[in-house]
Amino acid sequence: MDTSREFVPVTVMRTDKSVVPGDIVFPWGTTIDKLDWGIRPTSLKAKHVIFKGRRPKRGREASILAVDVYAQIVVRRSVLQKVLADFPDERLEFVPVALFEEGELLDDDFALLDPKLLFPIDRDASMVDWAAPDNPHGSLSKVVRKLQWGNGRAPDVTAFRAGEQPHIILMRRNLAEALEKATKQAIVIATAPYPGRERRFSIDREPNILVQYQEHGVEAQLAPWQPADEAALSGQAFWELWAGRGDATTRALALRSPHYAFWLARLVDLAPADDTRQAALQHPHYAYRYANQVDRAAHDDTRLAASRVPLLASLYSRFVDHAAHDTTRQGVAGTDWAAQYDKDIAEAQRSWALATGGADVPPAPAKPTPPPLVAPRIWPVHDRPRYAESSPDPAAETAHDALNAELRSDVDAFIDHGLAYVGLGPDATPEAVVSAIHVYTGEVQAKTRKLGRQKQRIVMALGCAYGEQVHRALGWQWADVRTPAGGGIALVNADRSVAFYALYLIERLLEPGQTFNSVALGFNMVADGALPPGSAPGAYAALA
Repeated sequence: MDTSREFVPVTVMRTDKSVVPGDIVFPWGTTIDKLDWGIRPTSLKAKHVIFKGRRPKRGREASILAVDVYAQIVVRRSVLQKVLADFPDERLEFVPVALFEEGELLDDDFALLDPKLLFPIDRDASMVDWAAPDNPHGSLSKVVRKLQWGNGRAPDVTAFRAGEQPHIILMRRNLAEALEKATKQAIVIATAPYPGRERRFSIDREPNILVQYQEHGVEAQLAPWQPADEAALSGQAFWELWAGRGDATTRALALRSPHYAFWLARLVDLAPADDTRQAALQHPHYAYRYANQVDRAAHDDTRLAASRVPLLASLYSRFVDHAAHDTTRQGVAGTDWAAQYDKDIAEAQRSWALATGGADVPPAPAKPTPPPLVAPRIWPVHDRPRYAESSPDPAAETAHDALNAELRSDVDAFIDHGLAYVGLGPDATPEAVVSAIHVYTGEVQAKTRKLGRQKQRIVMALGCAYGEQVHRALGWQWADVRTPAGGGIALVNADRSVAFYALYLIERLLEPGQTFNSVALGFNMVADGALPPGSAPGAYAALA
């Protein structure tokens, strides 16, 4: 077997851990205050003792061959140069790294082994646990058990990172074996599975998003983004385009998937484009990745789409905007990320100033006055009644029925109850009501307000009051929706392209342990015309 054509994952061997205070200063300006490394008598050595109150300088005594830090492999430059001389590849870079202690240079014979290429997992050939197990092409990856690429799908490079799990570095087997030998097995070929549970930094210097999705229970809310059959067809279309085949129809099929639209921009177009960006906007995860890794700049549309998930709103502010913004601040409002937001912004500005060579680190910003959760607007005038009449074809599989008199009476009553719960009257503006419900929901999630025995009543009341603001502001109407995937009481727009399940949304947000508050953000997106994937006249695309 030709091992030069086989890819294997590599990692740094660890048999023990010690936390050694010190700074590793990378060329892009990031300083790491705590460095973890494994101790192996034959290859890694770090002496850290206290004698008569004085501590010897570690760097003069260490014989460090490899350090795995934040998913980057740092190796003795003198060792790395000898190995890579036999494996030339312009996309496999090593850049200088200096070890400092208390500002004093201790050792500059380090280099960062940094594969620049991110390459997507072949979801048809690999063994991975997916967030939606029956839909590998339409969901996020969880645990990688085996990586392989089908015929004609592997990149022609020496090393790269797995696109969905960028902490996994893959190399040609012969290069990996050469590094094993040169580092006395400080670097080794990794064995499956590769869960990637550590909170590490990826190639784009950001925390491992997938790990945090799992930690905060967000992943289930982000998948699937396409029906399984359609997602698989988008995957086939992408690989056709990557191989240099296909036409406009093939591209349109790939663009139905936010995942493959992102990779189309990154690997095929090698540049941002309107069609790939619009497709990426269908999903918060890929809206953020598009801004961070394709546009490499902030845009209002990617920021708004990413901010549907508080974690991504926080990451967007740190790694794309490098500053606070009303949209991202609103995205974290009432969640666990809100308290850290200003601190994270201050750190982002400091790191950005260092990375861009700024002479001064900007001070922490003064705490700003929180912006309104829903900005005041002039809403269009409409005369649509609160309740919709039945669809013209009531027997259709996808349609809606009018609410009966009893349900209408219940909704009427619960709207008034909901306004009373948030301390407002019927004359309050839609934006004031939505902002108040958002704050109320955040207090419940933060456990500063308890629902008690009235929980179901409060859920119904807030849900009805919330949905009514969509009717008041935009003219959407209450109806009983039926689709093959399910349905229920929702607000439907004029062309029936969207069904907004306000009651279900509020019920989900008030569940115990929930920290994802999207009350204001969901209303803003509807008001801004940012509709869910699959919205077309008569589709009743679910928004909840």
